[in-house]
Amino acid sequence: MGAVMGGVVKKVFSIWGLQTNHDFIEGQRVMLLYDKSLDIPPQELLQMSESTLCEVEEYLQTPATLDKPFYARWILDKFLVYIGKSLTPMNEILSRQGKERGGFALRNGIAVTFEGPNQTRRVLRHEWTHVVSRVWNGSAHRFAQEGLAVAIQYADNPITLHKEATVYWYTSARMLIRRLINEESFFDDHEWGYYFYHFAGSFVRYLLDQYGLGCVRAWYQCTSSQEIKEAFFYVFNKPLILLEIEWLEHLRDLTKNSPYSETIQWEILKWHMESAIARKDLARVQELSRRARKQFPHRWLSALGEAWCLMRKGKYEKALKIVESALSLAQQSSVRDYSPLVLLQAKLYDGLGETSKAWEAYRHALKLPDDVFDTMSVHQQAQERIQQLTQQTK
Repeated sequence: MGAVMGGVVKKVFSIWGLQTNHDFIEGQRVMLLYDKSLDIPPQELLQMSESTLCEVEEYLQTPATLDKPFYARWILDKFLVYIGKSLTPMNEILSRQGKERGGFALRNGIAVTFEGPNQTRRVLRHEWTHVVSRVWNGSAHRFAQEGLAVAIQYADNPITLHKEATVYWYTSARMLIRRLINEESFFDDHEWGYYFYHFAGSFVRYLLDQYGLGCVRAWYQCTSSQEIKEAFFYVFNKPLILLEIEWLEHLRDLTKNSPYSETIQWEILKWHMESAIARKDLARVQELSRRARKQFPHRWLSALGEAWCLMRKGKYEKALKIVESALSLAQQSSVRDYSPLVLLQAKLYDGLGETSKAWEAYRHALKLPDDVFDTMSVHQQAQERIQQLTQQTK
């Protein structure tokens, strides 16, 4: 059977003009197409391809299966692997718009570029994870797919993954997992996409280590049939925001005494505040405001909590004074992360009937980096309210 498949594949690739620079070698489970100019024996590439497949199957406790179309069942008995200096030949064959380096998963195989033995093993594990996890769910959410693949890619060194994710998270203005889940196109972003893969991988690695493979598999299986946020709660019995806080606390503990530890602590406290505001938990918001005033006396989080509590009590003018005092300090900083405070200012103006000032504050919020306030995007809330005010003035 293998000889039949090998003969057919060789014939197809000779038609595509690859036989001059490439050759085949056949293993027990893999048919390897490799670039003959690579400075590594093909037998090593084959062993690497087959051993990484076995590693992934062991990690996921799931055997990979060939997805055989009816017309190819009599010849398709091995996975096809391509390893070359570039992905361009495979991209051209498949009429695929894609990167020249890295890798991608096929229906019954993978394609990767050779970047040295260690890095190539990692990329092979990543792409094999896509192949094996299709047994769990062939249409999983993009976040689940890439998060699991990166988590297994770094299975030999998860600490490195978490530390790299911390650095990238800090560099990219603290991307929220919630935003990453809502906008799958982030993974295709040419500037930040590499970072987002690490965020997803670090988060899923944390879930694997904390909750176990069974829970992660159950979550992975749910992500196409349910909203992904609902899938988190359904499997882990916790909302995503709390899982996100747990993950950040884990990163904080791994990076103590690093330049990023204070920033992570700020974000953890901010997300605790957001969760308490979303639950309308007045006592908890007041407690967190006191903690924020003590830990970060020159930043705006304590003002957000205090003003929100006053707004809930109907004391809009007093709340507005606190917000505007905090904003005057925040605007002197180079960190433009205070869009929730500006949104609260707009809501307070709205509540006082000062429509023109509210309008300007909403527009101001849209000029700042987006964040989350009371479970919703700051930008989304500002845009919706501006539309409502516009309709009211017509």
